[in-house]
Amino acid sequence: MLSMCEVDREGRKKQTQEYFTQKRELDEILGHWTDEEILKNETFLDNSCGSGNILNAVLERKLGVGISLDDALPTLFGVDFEVTNVEECKTRLLRGREDLRHVVEQNIVCANALRYHYRFDGSPPYDPEPVVEPKKNKKQITVDPRVKENNLFPGLND
Repeated sequence: MLSMCEVDREGRKKQTQEYFTQKRELDEILGHWTDEEILKNETFLDNSCGSGNILNAVLERKLGVGISLDDALPTLFGVDFEVTNVEECKTRLLRGREDLRHVVEQNIVCANALRYHYRFDGSPPYDPEPVVEPKKNKKQITVDPRVKENNLFPGLND
């Protein structure tokens, strides 16, 4: 039987085309890393983190090799466009450690991953759109209709 959260998620998957990473996929992804590689405690970014399945699995591996939550959490970064996913991801990563809330508030961001600036510095998620100034003194070129009719310049009519 599905929980209420899973029922909502199933409906959202159809509506938003979200995909939630399955355990077998997580095992395959993380199976490529040795414990020695995990011990380096390198930064990990999931640019479509959803509710945090991948980030949570990476955290599990880090904790499993002896890295503390205090040291592992600041190395995990995520972006997702759905606010409920982002909040669930933050909660899962915190594991009840509200004293680390400031870390996930900065590192797990609700934004469009295609437009996000990836600074994770607490600033607004998007850089301002550049202002395009109209070009001055732009000359208008008029082509004599007889030139078009005689096809003197192929491609001009395209």
